[in-house]
Amino acid sequence: MKIAIVSPFPPARSGVADYAARIADAISDQVEVPRLSAPGGFDLDTFDAVLYHMGNNPLHGPVYEAALTVPGIVVLHDAVLHHFTLGWLPKQRYVEEFVYNYGQWCRDFAEDLWRTGLSQLSRNATFPIRCCGVWWRAIEPLSFTMAPLAARS
Repeated sequence: MKIAIVSPFPPARSGVADYAARIADAISDQVEVPRLSAPGGFDLDTFDAVLYHMGNNPLHGPVYEAALTVPGIVVLHDAVLHHFTLGWLPKQRYVEEFVYNYGQWCRDFAEDLWRTGLSQLSRNATFPIRCCGVWWRAIEPLSFTMAPLAARS
């Protein structure tokens, strides 16, 4: 059996790269497992299975592009891939993807995010609140009440 693992691999500074390398090592005595950081030049259709390891940063761009062309199993290492799309996709594709996910009323917000970029976004502690404000068309500042977690007995 021949399984392609498409992922960043060490020396890439990524927990996903480390994880994918450990998986490849663990199964390499049972199956043929080429490690493909950039799958160009490989015909992924010739593999019995393709595993795509996708994370939330631009290192995963080649993984994303390959997954769009050849079906396979996608392992998502993050619940949200916003930073990936903001760092990888060109402006028009990013805005359209954002609008597809959050609605037409968020187009201006997507344009603002594109202009400010990842550096501003990562320093902006109000990002989740702004997302909620746009999502529900609320006016900032929003008021949130944190519910306490139940105590263990």
